[in-house]
Amino acid sequence: MIWPRFFTCSAVVLLLMLICDAQISTPTAQTKALGAVAGIQPVLRLEKPRYMLGESIRFWVGVSPKNSSVIPQEFRKPCSLTITEPDGTIKTQSVGWPIDGIVGAAWYGGWGFADDRVEVGSYILVLNCAGERTRPLDLIVERK
Repeated sequence: MIWPRFFTCSAVVLLLMLICDAQISTPTAQTKALGAVAGIQPVLRLEKPRYMLGESIRFWVGVSPKNSSVIPQEFRKPCSLTITEPDGTIKTQSVGWPIDGIVGAAWYGGWGFADDRVEVGSYILVLNCAGERTRPLDLIVERK
């Protein structure tokens, strides 16, 4: 008596899964049909907005897919981080993709000012990957 009920419930669950999947897939197909192009979105996130002089300065850089679940091969090129220093000097650093992890997936990694000479003032950071840029971020270094 319990087996027919089990098979009926299983069939209903399977049918609901198929219906829900079809409804979820339809907007994705419509988005691609409307001309949305797969690409990437650079990510630049500060650990905190203000640092004290002498403190280790760290932040996060990375990339996430845009209009897709994976990052297409043609976008997997090194990124560049532009740092405008308080005196107006502009430095550009190459940010390579990680050698480990899932190929084509989003990634994030720690970055910072390492051994650079850090001054009091406002630094402006912008990450550029495959022609896409983050909005400029202000990183402020204050005296103790």
